[in-house]
Order: sequence, then structure tokens, then C-alpha cells
Amino acid sequence: MARKAAEAETRKAAEEARKTEEALARKTAEAAAQALARKPAAAPSSPSPTKIEDPAKRMFDRGRAGGGLAASARPRRVASVSLPLKKLKLFVIPAMVFIAVAIFGGYFLKPLDTAVAFVGGLIFPPPPVTILADAQFEICQTAVRINCVIDGATLWYGGSEFRVADVDAPRVSNPQCASEAELGRRATARLLELVNAGPFEIAPSGGRGEDQYGRTLRVLMRDGQSLGGILIDEGLAEPSTGFRRYWC
Repeated sequence: MARKAAEAETRKAAEEARKTEEALARKTAEAAAQALARKPAAAPSSPSPTKIEDPAKRMFDRGRAGGGLAASARPRRVASVSLPLKKLKLFVIPAMVFIAVAIFGGYFLKPLDTAVAFVGGLIFPPPPVTILADAQFEICQTAVRINCVIDGATLWYGGSEFRVADVDAPRVSNPQCASEAELGRRATARLLELVNAGPFEIAPSGGRGEDQYGRTLRVLMRDGQSLGGILIDEGLAEPSTGFRRYWC
């Protein structure tokens, strides 16, 4: 019995709510009708043109609202950021290169300068220069040779070996006979005497720079006179012919 009474109460409440809603709807409709009746008729107007929405603007608005890709890819914003960066790179990169070359260039360019100078020296060797020799000479007797005389046509000066270019003198090393050995000792002693008589010039000969043994070819001059020429005048040497002379 109690269950039936509750169902009846529920149906009654629902019916009352439906009636209330219908009454409220009727009142609302009547009020709207009265308002339209009191409002003057509006003049007819021409239809507004159809508005075409820009797809780019729609993407921009959506990206702006959602924080998506469109918001970060706006043309004006990208141009305002990328253009100064490009201009900055045009100045920063050359400046960094210049600073690096200025700081480290000496270390890398010095070997290059040396190589260029070496190759240039091979292609265009510098002209020979005249050396003013002023030292005390002795007979070469050891493997260490600084300022010494080997024979009547060969001497060392400053650690370099020179062949007297304008004479051929008898050998003291491996002579062909006893007379060549004796004449070679005399020529050696005379050349030693001449170079110890005072300063002299070791001058270019005007021909080849070296002989077949790698010795530097030069003439020995003092006061415009050849020291080799003195040996020739004294019969201790012969004018150079480029070939070994037979002294026996």
C-alpha cells in the first residue's frame, strides 16, 4: 500500500510540473506576440554581401587561441627575428675569421713562407756574394775543418769548402807520382802563406757555382789580384781547364 501511495504522489508531482511548464510557455509566447505587435515594421534592406574568410587568417586565429604551429609561424614575427640574425652573421663570422688569422696565422703561415722561400730559391737562386775572409788558416789535418788549406786549389773557410776556380794544382792526396806529391806540398804551403798574409775576398768566378764534388767554386782576390794567379806565375799551379792535369 505504501508503494502505491508513493507512485501516486510521484505521478501527481510530475503532472503539476508539466502543467506549470505549459503555462509558462504560453505566457512567454503571448508576451513575445505583444512585443512584436507594438514594434514598427522595419524597412526592407538589401542583403549583405557574403563574407569570405581568409584561410591564412583562420589558421592564425586558431593557432593564436591554441598555441599551435600557426601562432609560431606568423610571417611578421619570423621576419622580425630572422633578419637581424642574418645581418649579425654577416659581421660576426668575418670578424671571427679575422681574429683567428691574426692570432694563429703566424703559426700556420710561417711554414708556408718557408716553403715558398725554399721553392723560390730553387727556381730563382740568389746571386752569389763576395765574402771578405779574415782569419788565421792552417793545414787541414783533422775531420773538423773550419779555416784550413787542403792543397794548392782547395781550402775551408767558416766551415765551408771552396775550390779555387781559376787554377789546377798538384794533389797531395793520392798523387800520381813523387814529383806531383812534392809540388803539391809546395803549392799547399804557398797558398797557406798567401791567405794568412791578410784579408782577401772569396768572390764569384762568373761560371758554375759548384764542381762535380759539390765544392763551391770561387776565386781568391786581394787588391784586385788573384791569389791563384800568383801560384800560376810561380809555377805551382796551372790555369783551370776543367780536367785533371798530369803532373808527372
